[in-house]
Order: sequence, then C-alpha cells, then structure tokens
Amino acid sequence: MEAAQNASRFDPKLRPFYLRVAAGRGHQKAITAVARKMLVSIYHVLKRQEEYQGQRDELLETKINRLRRTVDSSLQAK
Repeated sequence: MEAAQNASRFDPKLRPFYLRVAAGRGHQKAITAVARKMLVSIYHVLKRQEEYQGQRDELLETKINRLRRTVDSSLQAK
C-alpha cells in the first residue's frame, strides 16, 4: 500500500486515476484501486517480458547517477 500511496502522488499515469477514484469513493478505496492497477501492470510486464512504459526517464537517470556515486564512494573507501 505504501508503493500505491507514493505512486498516487508522483506517477504521471496513476495520479489522475487516483484523483478520479478518490473524488467518488474516498482516499482508502482509491489507494486500494491504485495498488490493484499497479499489480495488474506488474503482472503483464513480467508475463510479456517487456519494460515498464510509465517510467519518467529523467527520474530514472537521477537514480542511476546516485547509485553510481554511492558505489564509487564505497569502492574508494576500501
């Protein structure tokens, strides 16, 4: 449920879905609906062995760079 809460705030595809469901049914049911939608998406990505199409490229690049810096600094410390 924590991942669904985070996705409902930041994911460009899931946020509008969350807002639409929350307006009619409330926060908790909207989070549950987002979690279910995420699970269905994960299932299809794994079953079809394809990449997730909803990711933000600039965010992915930032995370990769942060991981590289962390690995580089830990290797230099040894």
